[in-house]
Amino acid sequence: MAGTLPTILGGVQALYPVTRTVSFLTFIGMNLDGSEQRCKQRPALARFELPYVGIPKSDRDAMATFFDAQKGLYDSTWSLTLGSTTYSNLALEDDVFQSTERLDAPMLYDFTIRARQVQSRGVTTPSQGSAFPALASGNPLQLPYAAARRFAVLRNDNPNGIRYAYSWFDGSGTFPSGALRGWTLEYSGVSDADLATQEAFFRSQWGMWGQFAFTDPDNSTTYTKVRYDMDDLVIRHLELNNNAFSVNLVQTN
Repeated sequence: MAGTLPTILGGVQALYPVTRTVSFLTFIGMNLDGSEQRCKQRPALARFELPYVGIPKSDRDAMATFFDAQKGLYDSTWSLTLGSTTYSNLALEDDVFQSTERLDAPMLYDFTIRARQVQSRGVTTPSQGSAFPALASGNPLQLPYAAARRFAVLRNDNPNGIRYAYSWFDGSGTFPSGALRGWTLEYSGVSDADLATQEAFFRSQWGMWGQFAFTDPDNSTTYTKVRYDMDDLVIRHLELNNNAFSVNLVQTN
């Protein structure tokens, strides 16, 4: 039952904005001293959210016919091409296809297609130990960004208000002497080239599995044991050469 998503409006399969997600699956075992054991469970798969706005009836009908041919969620052998990349082994994520005829423009329709890969042959060899990439401009990141600190405390709060607490991060043995850091980096208006660099690095780390160096822009300190705190990189392709995404980073011991 293999096929391709129908083209609309004279030859395109998707319209801006497109949401594309690079999704890994990682198991993490966290120890009391802030160290971790991490296990890769599968390579990256792609997910898509494709909104269609103001689509002529003939194109809407072609998409509905495609939905019928896939039997909703049943088939997982079709493909979609975005730019120069073809994503195969796709399956729909909805058993219902619903379109809305526009009040302001009769005979034009709005609808959304959601899909995901069920397998991928594009396996990236993991590579740890490198440094988090900067933008082509040389800037390490964009504003705004958020920085966080975290401790690990065992506590017992009594009903009378007394707290008994013990901090695992006390600097003894292999335990860290202070808070472990974290960062949330927001990117907007990012070029396709910068996006490709950031996505390639995320793939090389296999999401949360890899460990790399990151320099805190607030104090210029380089932390060598940092990983992504996310297995899904959600990318918004807003228009040609204009993208947005965010990443969460966390320091480990």
